[in-house]
Amino acid sequence: MPLYRRALPQLAGKTCLTNGVSSPAPPRRRNGSRSPDLPARPPRKEHRIIRLAALLYGGAAYGISMLTIVYAVGFVTNIGVPKSIDSGQAGLLAEALVIDTLLLGLFAVQQSVMARPAFKALWTRLVPEAIERSIYVLFASLSLIVLFWQWRPFPVAIWSVAEPAAAAAIQAVSLAGFCLVLLPMACS
Repeated sequence: MPLYRRALPQLAGKTCLTNGVSSPAPPRRRNGSRSPDLPARPPRKEHRIIRLAALLYGGAAYGISMLTIVYAVGFVTNIGVPKSIDSGQAGLLAEALVIDTLLLGLFAVQQSVMARPAFKALWTRLVPEAIERSIYVLFASLSLIVLFWQWRPFPVAIWSVAEPAAAAAIQAVSLAGFCLVLLPMACS
């Protein structure tokens, strides 16, 4: 909510007394002025800079998000990324289970907590509303990046397909599913 609306809530929806006649208050202009006779102020240079910074920050956050999603496809399918779900030195099964569960929990808690209306209300007191969603997207991406970086492979195969044709079919269905999710995002 803009500062002028928070500072003057008592004027919202009130009536004016003009020449002794009560009439509804003229609607607010974008700049907070109620007078239809005064021209709207052009945005100050500081406002344009802040809006440009928010736009650049949002673009960077969403760019990082798209790269993270593309990396996630490679991470899950073991295709084209330096570290995937099955790569790395396998350690103890208990260690891998605990660390991987904590990493998945970090992502889940981040998603759950930041999506709550109560958190959003509190969070937008600290950060501008214009970048609240971009921060959410950036934090989600960062939690996935930590997951990719710290993931521990299991020392034993959980499941495996030995038949090459069946493995290729499963891989094709997996990639088709990712395309089904990613193509609408890329086109919008």
